[in-house]
Amino acid sequence: MAPTEEPLMRFGVIADVQHANIDNAYNFHRTFMRFYRHALHKFKEAVDTWNDNKVDFAIQLGDIVDGFSGKHGHLENDFRNLTNVVKEFKSVGLPVQKTDSGVYSALDDASEEEKTPYMCHLWGNHEFYNYSRAELWKSEFNSFVAPSGSASSLDLDDAKINNEFGYYYSFTYKGFRFVALDAYDVGDMSRPVGCDLHTKAVSTLKKYKKDDKYPSIVNWNGALSNAQLNWLHNELLTATQQNQKVILLTHVPLDARASREASLIWNAAEVMRMVHCFDCVVACLAGHFHAGGYYHDQKNNIHHVTFQGAIERDPATNAFAVIEVYEDFLKINGYGKIDSKILKF
Repeated sequence: MAPTEEPLMRFGVIADVQHANIDNAYNFHRTFMRFYRHALHKFKEAVDTWNDNKVDFAIQLGDIVDGFSGKHGHLENDFRNLTNVVKEFKSVGLPVQKTDSGVYSALDDASEEEKTPYMCHLWGNHEFYNYSRAELWKSEFNSFVAPSGSASSLDLDDAKINNEFGYYYSFTYKGFRFVALDAYDVGDMSRPVGCDLHTKAVSTLKKYKKDDKYPSIVNWNGALSNAQLNWLHNELLTATQQNQKVILLTHVPLDARASREASLIWNAAEVMRMVHCFDCVVACLAGHFHAGGYYHDQKNNIHHVTFQGAIERDPATNAFAVIEVYEDFLKINGYGKIDSKILKF
């Protein structure tokens, strides 16, 4: 059934671009070819399409640059080229403004001239193969949204960002709350050696990595910290009190039925137990698992959508979407290998 009314908003989505200026090569398991150099053109095609569709904002679900970029000595140029494509995104809708400190400030009441084009960037494992948290915080790929009037309080030194700060945040728009999770808040490659959250990651890996009952506990996945879990609880509680619908954003999936057991956040079960205590979450959008997947949890009426990785789509096609948001459903308009579908809630 095609919708007849205008959507509340439109936003773009892409996952796992993983650009690097190197030749095509197979993935780790030698099952799929990766088109590293051409991935930049796929990202640009997505941005051009989002601009043409006048989306309100866009979501880049992580792994924008590949780990091989740094290993081959191309990181500076590759990151610059990706940054230049981000700067080509011109669509304005979400009421935010980029501040002098590099983060975005939510605007209570804004004219079109005051708004800044907004692309929400998650940080995946490949970002952390190349950069520290402090380096990412200072880059064009920091899309942290601070509540109105509080951006100036985020004057953090590098040590605090690397050791403690969690890159999780939310923004609200037209009755929906978008909650961006930090899937590597606890992680092996995402925290410096010696800090508490790295020590916790190493301890978890040592205890469970070789246990077949815990296939997700590998170093290219990570976990939400206790602090982030508490924050998420408060986000869901606030959304419930304000009668908002919630869309979760995460690089690493939260449900194996839309992915696989080996590609989940370490404490996904704990996260979802909390989510299921509320009725506000309608969808979870993820990347990381390049084959993609979809599962409708009918009991809790949550749509889990894992987007195919653009990196493994051949040069003749692509993998991104424009999502239209309505009061009681999402309409995914897929491009390339992304299936179009309507998600009712």
